[in-house]
Amino acid sequence: MKEYKTIQIDAELKDRLTKVAKENNWPISVVVGRLIERWLDGGMSGSLADMVRND
Repeated sequence: MKEYKTIQIDAELKDRLTKVAKENNWPISVVVGRLIERWLDGGMSGSLADMVRND
């Protein structure tokens, strides 16, 4: 069984994540998931859009 966590983000980050999702026609869950993956892998440099795009 998967374990789910809840994260809290501020309004500015939410707006930025939403913008990236709309620009790329992705669900917000994909954007957040990719951002968290990059954070866990230590790759948190560059713009927000670059952080969540596929390499």
